[in-house]
Amino acid sequence: MIRHLKEKGYTRPILFTQFWEQNSTRMRRRDSFIQAVEEIYGYTPKPQEDIFLIDHSEGINTVSQLKLMRESLRTGDIPAVIGTNSITTARVYHGISELGLSMPGEIGLCGPEDWDWSNELNWPFMIRPHVTTLKVPSTEIGYRAAERLLQKMHQTDTLPQEISLPCILNARESTELR
Repeated sequence: MIRHLKEKGYTRPILFTQFWEQNSTRMRRRDSFIQAVEEIYGYTPKPQEDIFLIDHSEGINTVSQLKLMRESLRTGDIPAVIGTNSITTARVYHGISELGLSMPGEIGLCGPEDWDWSNELNWPFMIRPHVTTLKVPSTEIGYRAAERLLQKMHQTDTLPQEISLPCILNARESTELR
C-alpha cells in the first residue's frame, strides 16, 4: 500500500489508528507502517506528524486529528491517510467529507480489510470515491487457524508460530491522484 501511494505521487503517508497497546493487530499494522515508510520513503514516521490516534470514547475525534495532521504538513506535501481497520478508515472518510477536502485531489485515503464478503455489500463500493483497500484472505486465515488449533490439540508441545499471508491491493478512486 505504501509503495502504491508513492507511485501515485503522494508525498506524505499518514497512519490513523486507535490505541494499539492492548491490540496486537493494530500494533503490528503500526509497526509495518513505520517499517514501510522507512524503506520506501526514507524517513522514520513520528507521532503527531505521521501517526494519529482517534478514540471517540476518549474525546479524540477524527476531525480534530485531521486538522492536526493538516497543520503538520510541509509546503508541497500531498497526504494519503491509511486507516488501520475499516472502522478507522470509514471515520477518516467522514472526517474528510466534513472538512470539505477533495479526495483524491487534496488527500488520499486507503485502508485494510476489504473482506469481499459480497460485492453488493462491500463497504468500499458503498461510498464515493471508492476507497483503496487491501483484500484480507479471510478464508485462508480461517483454514490456517483451524490447522494450527488441531495441531496444538494433538501436539501440546507445539510452539507458537506466526504466519503471514499476502494481501491483494485493490487500488480505487480514493488514491488515484495521477
